[in-house]
Amino acid sequence: MLKSIYENNGFYIGRYETGSETYVTSANNDNRTPVIKQGAYPYGYITLEQAQTIAESIGAEDCITSLMFGIQFDLVDKFIEESSGKSKSELQADCISWGNYANSIFWIKKGSYAIQNSDTMELGPWTKANNQFKKDGYQENIWAICTTGATERNKILNIYDWVGNAWEFSLEKGKNDVVVRNAASNNNSSVFKFGYRNNVSKTYTEYDVVPRVCILK
Repeated sequence: MLKSIYENNGFYIGRYETGSETYVTSANNDNRTPVIKQGAYPYGYITLEQAQTIAESIGAEDCITSLMFGIQFDLVDKFIEESSGKSKSELQADCISWGNYANSIFWIKKGSYAIQNSDTMELGPWTKANNQFKKDGYQENIWAICTTGATERNKILNIYDWVGNAWEFSLEKGKNDVVVRNAASNNNSSVFKFGYRNNVSKTYTEYDVVPRVCILK
């Protein structure tokens, strides 16, 4: 992987989290086709192994695609720091203003959203936003995951949902678990900040962990 980065002077990542044109409600009901585009349903309810298979399937014949390695997350974070002119601590302080967190407030302009009930932790049905849904993190039961690119607010340097919305699988090695990055819509930005690492069980298959694909070659 490092050889590819050096030989190609970098790497590309998906502007959006990997999604699908259709959605499922559990890990046992899956006939989706992965896409990287605006307005897709985040591709959750999968394991790390399944996520890597999906990532590898997206590439064209002349390129190699994969989930992102830990060093790639770190390099993208560094790129954001340098290109934005902000320090890591500044980005951690203001990530609530460009991420979909539990405590963030913004209008969902495009696509759809699904609300997670903060009491039962169940995810509700997907609903069209139609430019009129206000995601208010300070209002009870309004933790909402969005389709990809649902608002221009939630991007930085043309990368959508780099923080918040859904955790992203990393190929970093965990001891007995899986490393995920960048937080989900039910996390608070004061804790799960820009650059955050977390761990989930290898058997964890919920809606809030998805792939982000990189092109290695």
